[in-house]
Amino acid sequence: MDRLSALPDGLLHAVMSFLPARQMAQTCVLSKRWVHLWRSVPSLNLDIREFRNLSKEEDDDDDETWGKMKDFIANLLMFHHAPTLDTFTVCTGAVVQAAVGNRSRRNHRRNDVDYPAVADNRSRDVGRWIRGGIKYCPRVLDVAVAPSGSGCRPPPDLGSGSCFRRLERLRLSCFALDSGFARQVRDSCPVLRCLELHRCHIEFSHIESSTLNKLVIEGCIGCSLSLAISAPRLASLCLDLSYGAYKNGVSLNTISLVEASVTLNVFQISPEGEAMLLCGLFNVTNLELEAIHAKVNLP
Repeated sequence: MDRLSALPDGLLHAVMSFLPARQMAQTCVLSKRWVHLWRSVPSLNLDIREFRNLSKEEDDDDDETWGKMKDFIANLLMFHHAPTLDTFTVCTGAVVQAAVGNRSRRNHRRNDVDYPAVADNRSRDVGRWIRGGIKYCPRVLDVAVAPSGSGCRPPPDLGSGSCFRRLERLRLSCFALDSGFARQVRDSCPVLRCLELHRCHIEFSHIESSTLNKLVIEGCIGCSLSLAISAPRLASLCLDLSYGAYKNGVSLNTISLVEASVTLNVFQISPEGEAMLLCGLFNVTNLELEAIHAKVNLP
């Protein structure tokens, strides 16, 4: 331990960045050298699994687990003072799903639970945590939550451009994303290179970025009949529309695309929509297709 403690702060911070946030904070008990070191680690990984009581049944400890996580994050964000963050990650999926998504299985024991209120309270908690992380101007923001009782959660507020001037990767799961989100991606993320949307409810019909290099839209549901993607530097595209979205297809305005993976729902996408999407892949050198029925002669 003495040899490890003798390492410079920067190297110890790099090592501690691989730890979940709770374990990272617990290093303060190792010695005087470590008391305040965790406060300036440039990475925060908040994971609900760190707070679970494994000796209890999975669906009996959710309220206790959520309370522990909530108290810990409140103190963490209060005392953490890194000027910026390389990575800010929030994962709350398992317990939210147990509390809200499996209500029918538990009603026989907890008929007094107000599930909509639980979902609303936890949505507000998650929103506060995201805002608390955004103030550190992270390079990577990764937020994975289970759907609320009424479906996908409202989108996180990306704030002003100054908060996201360093954001290079944004990954969101189970959020409802409207046109305001698309505008923030375009206007408030000047160096965004990777955007990943998983199991989201997409309400915008156009996504635009002059810096985006990789785009993943997986398991999402779209409200619009079509989607336009304008990203001249886009090199990698993954579209999994197997849940049904964009009946009239996806148009691509990009000249740099070299690899693409496309999965469609043949019962939702029209042949014309398939053809429009495929015609936008003319520069691709590595292409994977699944559930495609349209016949198109690519140049």
